[in-house]
Amino acid sequence: MATEEKSDRSSAFTTEQLGEINVAMSVAIKDAVAGAVAAAMAGLAPILKEVALTPEKLREINKPYVDPAKQAREDRERDDWREEIAQQRAFVDATRANCSHLYRTGQEAIALVHNQLDRQVRGLCMLCHEWIFPREWTIDPPDEKNHKGLAKLRGPHKDYQRAVRIEQQRSMQ
Repeated sequence: MATEEKSDRSSAFTTEQLGEINVAMSVAIKDAVAGAVAAAMAGLAPILKEVALTPEKLREINKPYVDPAKQAREDRERDDWREEIAQQRAFVDATRANCSHLYRTGQEAIALVHNQLDRQVRGLCMLCHEWIFPREWTIDPPDEKNHKGLAKLRGPHKDYQRAVRIEQQRSMQ
């Protein structure tokens, strides 16, 4: 009878009942974990959306760092440089406009140039470095209408006849 007492398990669960309990516990645990994960993901969704790498964010990340102080200094220097160039250009234009093309001794400061293809004389003032030319073709810079530039016939320099006279005087000598 002792063995019967040991095997009498009327209060114990059957194997089917233990299986059902295990399945129920597994489902409950899975549901709890899934709910916790869903709640955590719902809380993390905005954060994950912010840290997601979009093409715009990648472009922004790959841009090199620009120091604002350095950029301001470069802009200031560029503006100063442009102003200085404009002043130099105005000074050269004023010098050329007021140049008499004569040395202090009264001798002509125009040097004659003969190495052009059209064989017409040209002059170069040795004081103001102005190019004295005959009538010639020039091509303007390109614009919206003329992509290759516009060719124009430019009239002679105001002192071109002077260069011609110097050429005639030297050929007579």
